[in-house]
Amino acid sequence: MEGKDLLLGAIYRPPSSPVENNDGICDLLKMSEEVTRNKQLLVCGDFNYGNIMWEENRVENGSQGYGQAMHFLETINDNYWTQNITDWTHLRDDDNPSRLDLVFTRTNSEVDNIRYLAPLGRSKHAVICFTLTVDSRPKEYTSTSSKLNYHKADFDKMRDLFCQVHWEETFSNKSVNEKWSVFTEHYNRAVKVCVPSYKKNAGRFRPKWMNGRLEMLIRRKQEAWVRYRGRKTENHRNRYNNARNTVTREVRAAKFAYERKIAQDATSNTKHFWAYVRSKTTAKETITRMRTSTGEVTEDDGSIAQEMNTAFNGVYVREDSTQPTINPDAIYHGPKLQEIVTTGEGVKKKLKKLDGSKAAGKHS
Repeated sequence: MEGKDLLLGAIYRPPSSPVENNDGICDLLKMSEEVTRNKQLLVCGDFNYGNIMWEENRVENGSQGYGQAMHFLETINDNYWTQNITDWTHLRDDDNPSRLDLVFTRTNSEVDNIRYLAPLGRSKHAVICFTLTVDSRPKEYTSTSSKLNYHKADFDKMRDLFCQVHWEETFSNKSVNEKWSVFTEHYNRAVKVCVPSYKKNAGRFRPKWMNGRLEMLIRRKQEAWVRYRGRKTENHRNRYNNARNTVTREVRAAKFAYERKIAQDATSNTKHFWAYVRSKTTAKETITRMRTSTGEVTEDDGSIAQEMNTAFNGVYVREDSTQPTINPDAIYHGPKLQEIVTTGEGVKKKLKKLDGSKAAGKHS
């Protein structure tokens, strides 16, 4: 956990909690989602919402506190959190068990080995033990990391800058590594002048399966909820229920269609498939430290990369680097190629044969 961020929230909501306090808890959960988008999150506690049927994603009809329970459930759904407790956690004197204690995470792969132990003392709440998988990846970027916008680059100006360089003279009497260093220096200088940069804010998380129609339906659901809370009539309640059910149905359909498309293209676009699999995995396997060939332990990224490069080079067969003797009779003395003829149709055929999943870029 060194250098890593984890938001741990513990909440207790009394059974007789007033509306203002209930709304405050929902606002707090929304704010927690907003400010911890690039961090891991765990929220747990005794929420006293026994009328929420989590597996069916609904509140028991006609139950006491229906409106507040529905507001809480919609807050969790809007945050796209996962509720991990699947069994009852509270046993009343009348032997009517209920699920009051809840554990929320962003994905269902973060909490495992959940156990429900006997209550402490005279408490009626079960002791919940579980294992939390912590994301141990090093922080690769900040929420406001600077990005290069190549779509707005001035390539004509970049081309002119490259034309001003006398490449033959620049590369003269230099090794391959020296030529590469000189080229990257000119390239980076041209990029700095010709390619604008922008700060990419993390912002609010938007699932890849989200579309304009779903966003419209979600807004309608929120509007119906506001009207229902303001007037609390049966008509407004039914309108909200219809809007909520529509959103739930459409979200499930959109997620299913998105995942089905990924599965169908798994053989032709393996990168997309494995990227989606990795996005669903919380704990990523990374190399944080390594023992070098000299026996020393290093945590420096450069040293680890160099050590791995040395190890990979060791498995290759080293070819004979001596120059072979060229037979003069084998040299071609015929006419030289004067021009290369290409056609638009030929280029089009070649482009169609390209594997889009192998090409980098926005439109790959």
